Amino acid sequence: MRVVSLTAEDDFEGWRDHARALAAARVSPGAVVWQVGDEPVDLFGDEAVLGGSAGQLRVPRRFVELAREAILHSDPERFALLYTLLTRAMADSHVM
Repeated sequence: MRVVSLTAEDDFEGWRDHARALAAARVSPGAVVWQVGDEPVDLFGDEAVLGGSAGQLRVPRRFVELAREAILHSDPERFALLYTLLTRAMADSHVM
């Protein structure tokens, strides 16, 4: 299990950077725990470390626009749901 700690509730750039690296490494959405702050949510999780280059990930522009808005929602699962949608959009551009 990988644990991603974001700096703030609306940390789109942090989510985006981690999501790119995780997607490039083909990490399953079910293998990632997203949290805000440093307090551990999963005691047995490994901290997700950003690798070198995540390369170019191609997703529809509309996905990025929606993700920026969705990050502002209060649902604690929004980061995980967006990452799941990202991996699906990468596999099938018609998802959006």
